[in-house]
Amino acid sequence: MGDLRIEFDSDVDGDATTNFTDVDAVRLSGAGIKLSVDSNNDGVLDAKDEPGKGGGASQILHVNDDDTDADGVPDYADGFDRFADDSRDNTDADFFKGAGLSIPDWVDLSKAKVKFVYNESSPLDVGRSGDWALGQPRKYTLPATGALRLWKYYAPGTSRNKNSVQNDGTFIKSGEVVDAAKIFGNTKSTLVFMEAVKPTADGAISIAVYLDPLGDGNFVSSDKVVVTARER
Repeated sequence: MGDLRIEFDSDVDGDATTNFTDVDAVRLSGAGIKLSVDSNNDGVLDAKDEPGKGGGASQILHVNDDDTDADGVPDYADGFDRFADDSRDNTDADFFKGAGLSIPDWVDLSKAKVKFVYNESSPLDVGRSGDWALGQPRKYTLPATGALRLWKYYAPGTSRNKNSVQNDGTFIKSGEVVDAAKIFGNTKSTLVFMEAVKPTADGAISIAVYLDPLGDGNFVSSDKVVVTARER
């Protein structure tokens, strides 16, 4: 499980020759979590995307403000049953892009914790006014802050759960400490899905992820990518 072995030796007679006694050794393990996006925008997650780390080139995300199923509900408010009577819930797969996420094989998923920090726009904070039954047009609004959502899961034609992953939903809430198994399942490599809901300046959205491999509150590894949200 370790990447580096450190031995502590003692020269008991102090002559600095060959009379060293091995008294202890420790093995240090790399705890690297890795987050990757398609920063060169060629449609593939691979090593060519590495220059996008730390504020370089960024992946372009299109803002999810269409109405794919023509039900009068903009896609940023659709697909996760925010309101019980918005029932069709179909959204366009083009607006959900996967980011690669991986941890080392030795990490114990039953103990490890992860945390994402980003410019969150919570699906629970989507607002609605007006009532069709009263002849009033409906209007949907996003919260004042936030431009991005992260989801544990997305598949065309299926609903997402608007609750946070730690609360058994599919939304990855910024700043929330999550059991690693709820993100990864029983694997060490997965995708999380990015959904842009407001346009931003180039490279304005930072997504950071942190790993606490022992579940003891010490987040010893992190990674960061940047993305840009634009109108299509």
